[in-house]
Amino acid sequence: MNDRETISISTGNTKMGDIPSVSLPPIITCQEHVPCARDGRCYVIKHMKFGTVVRAFSKNYRIYLEDPQRYFSQIKGYLLFYEPEYFRYHVGGDIPDQEYFDRIKALCLEVPEVKFMLMTKCYMDKHYYEWRAEGEEGSPKKRSIELTCGVMPSNLSIIISAWPGYPIPADLRERFPIAYMDDGNEPRITAADFVCHNHCDSCHYCWAAKKTRKNVVFPLH
Repeated sequence: MNDRETISISTGNTKMGDIPSVSLPPIITCQEHVPCARDGRCYVIKHMKFGTVVRAFSKNYRIYLEDPQRYFSQIKGYLLFYEPEYFRYHVGGDIPDQEYFDRIKALCLEVPEVKFMLMTKCYMDKHYYEWRAEGEEGSPKKRSIELTCGVMPSNLSIIISAWPGYPIPADLRERFPIAYMDDGNEPRITAADFVCHNHCDSCHYCWAAKKTRKNVVFPLH
């Protein structure tokens, strides 16, 4: 491991504006049978045709697996230096394990002036899921683990990412707002839900969704 190697933090994109984010590679950090991957409609995969994106996401995951403290210390260093008001986890990828999630929450407490947001299909609160990681010999390795939310920091907004026909446990529906993908086949969307307009840096709705308790809808893209 190169001790000088740093993680890649995006300083924004056309949708998020100048809101920074850190990402991991999709599929290998997602649930084993996540429906968007199975259906071949993962929008992040579409962007991973660019080598720079593949290398950035893969490097981040490798650094985390090798040294979780280093990974999160670099995120903290970025936040303290640049002082963004908002930060997002995972434009690509998802929570790979319990330690990662615990460190997300710990960093929220260490940098309380930053508002954090993540969307996840790792349905937590004692719901099991499988994830894949590379074994020591490079072979796929499966593990079943239990993610526990516990007490949530006030500056962390978690949104449960849904998929048409993909059930969401009742306790999660009661505790967290839901993000629906609208492809015309999602009957759970209501007129009261907030529709994304693709301007995160002037909207910030998702960072406040835990307070509004309203779900958000993303048109298929």
